[in-house]
Parts: sequence; C-alpha cells; structure tokens
Amino acid sequence: MLSLWKRFISMKEIVIVLLCLAVLANALRKPGSQQNQYALPKPFNFPMSKIANLAILLQPGDGKHGEIFEALDYLCPPCHMRESQFAELRRENPLLSWSVLPFPLHMHPGSYGYALAALEANREGLYNLYQQKVMSEFPAAGIGPERYLRNLDPELVRSWQLRFSNKSQEESRLNQIKKLPIDGTPTLIAFNSVGKAIKTFSPGDAMAFCKS
Repeated sequence: MLSLWKRFISMKEIVIVLLCLAVLANALRKPGSQQNQYALPKPFNFPMSKIANLAILLQPGDGKHGEIFEALDYLCPPCHMRESQFAELRRENPLLSWSVLPFPLHMHPGSYGYALAALEANREGLYNLYQQKVMSEFPAAGIGPERYLRNLDPELVRSWQLRFSNKSQEESRLNQIKKLPIDGTPTLIAFNSVGKAIKTFSPGDAMAFCKS
C-alpha cells in the first residue's frame, strides 16, 4: 500500500512538472508574451538633440550612418560582458556616431558615483580613457571610483585632477539622464538618418535600424 502511494506521489510530481513546462512553452510562443515584448525593439519618441546634450560622445560619426546612444551602468555585469562586442562594432563602423548615457540602476547603489565620475572625466576631455579603464576590469563591491582608478593607475588619476567630491556640477545632468524612459542596461537607443529612433537590447537590431 505504501509503495503504491509513493508511486502516485511520484506520478503527480511528474504531471505538475510537465504542465509547468507546457505553460512556459506556450508563453514563449505567444506573440504578445511579456518576454517577447521585452526583447523586441520599441519606438523611442524623444528628441535626439536633447539626448545628445546629455550624452558623452565616445565616437563621432558623419551623421549619415545613424547614431547610437548606449545607456551604461558601470557596475552592471551584462554591460561589462557586452563591452568587447560594442567596441568591435565601433571599430567596424567608424562613421557611426556612438555616445554613452551614464545610467546608474537602483539595484547597483555604488554605480551613481561611477556615473558622476564619468561625467567629470568627460568635462576634463578624458572620458574615452575613463571608460577604457573602468570597463577593463569589473570593480569590486564597495570600492568607489576614485579608489578603483587609483588602484589601476595612481598617476593617471592625479594627472586628470578629477574632483570626485565635487559632484554639484554634474549631478543635475545625471539626474536628467535618469529621467529618460530607459528600462535597463545596456540599452541601445538607435537613430537612423531621418531621425526616427528605437530602443533595444540587441546590437544587431540597433545596427540594422541605423542603416534603414
């Protein structure tokens, strides 16, 4: 009797697992599912001029091959994972304009300081070097941007004369960036040559739209 009961419980668990798998598979196939909506590019109705005034220009383009604005959180693991791919896209498309929007997520409290430091480095004309350093090695938890950069290259930080404690000049700009309708990082906002835009997590979709 006990053996039959155990067998019944085992069969019941198998049925539950199969039902869960069927529901998940149906959700993935359904065109209007939340996952598909999250993955597909979405129209982005926001003036490019306003975004350009907030962003940090990483690679200037010719204006004819589209423009990409990358929303970047410096403590976001996927951002670091994608950095080599994005760098390769920039090398392969030298006429494409590529800018960065420092976008600290609430789930990464320390990223606000890194975003401010990015804007300060840009003010000194040294953002490209800042990104190269910060994105080359993922910062350890609890280490702020000044300490992190000093550990990488003490002379570099001193030569930049960055004022990590003087945030007032860039806080207003960063707060405006945080108000942009961006869902996560790394998000790519792609503009084509006629000024239409999408936001997407896919670099392939972004590049195809820039060429449309």
